[in-house]
Amino acid sequence: QQLEMASKVKRKQWNQESMEEACKAVKNESMSLREAAISYNVPLETLQRRVAGTVKMNCRSGPPTILTDEEEARLAEYCVSMADMGFGLTREGVMAMAYAIVEKTGRDHPFKSGHAGRGWYEGFMSRQPLLTLHCPQAMSYARALCANKERIDDFFAKLGAIFSRLNLISKPSQILNADETGVTIVHKPSKVIAQVGRHNVPAITSAK
Repeated sequence: QQLEMASKVKRKQWNQESMEEACKAVKNESMSLREAAISYNVPLETLQRRVAGTVKMNCRSGPPTILTDEEEARLAEYCVSMADMGFGLTREGVMAMAYAIVEKTGRDHPFKSGHAGRGWYEGFMSRQPLLTLHCPQAMSYARALCANKERIDDFFAKLGAIFSRLNLISKPSQILNADETGVTIVHKPSKVIAQVGRHNVPAITSAK
C-alpha cells in the first residue's frame, strides 16, 4: 500500500524543494526511496531517477521549453522594459519575438506561421511569475513627451505663479478644473505584457 501511495503522486503536486529534501534523505541513508517519496509527497520513480543521476535535479517536467532559460529571462526583461517605455508587447508580440529568437539561432523548433504557439506562451508566462497581462492606459504621443519631471515641475511652478498673482491660493473655491470634452483622439490599446504589481501601464498612441 505504501508503494502504491508513493507511485500515485500526480505530476505538479510536488515542488522542487520537497524533491531536493527527499533526495538528501535518501543519499544520507536516513530514509529509503519509498519512505522519502511518501514522507515528502513526491513521485517514487521521479525521485529514483534524480537520486540515480539519470535526470538532473532541476530538470523540468513536461516538454522542452524551446527557448533556453537565459533567452526566456532576457525576453521577460525586454517585456518589462518596453512596457515601462509605453510600447508594451502584446501576447502576439511576445509569441513573434520567441519565433524570431529561435530563427536567429538556427535551431530546430516547432513554431509555425511566424510565431510561437499559444501553448508555448502560456508556459512562458507560468515560468515568469513577475509578468502578467495588463490593460494599458492610452497616452498620446504629445502627452508622453511631456511626461518627465523637468516639464511637470515647470508646469506647476508656472501654475503656482498664476495662483499667487491672482491671489487664489487662499481661495480654492474660485479655482475650477475643466476636463476634456469626452471625444477621444487616441485609440484603445490592446493588452500588453508588463510586470506584476505595476499600475497605470502607459501605451503610446499615434495621436499628436
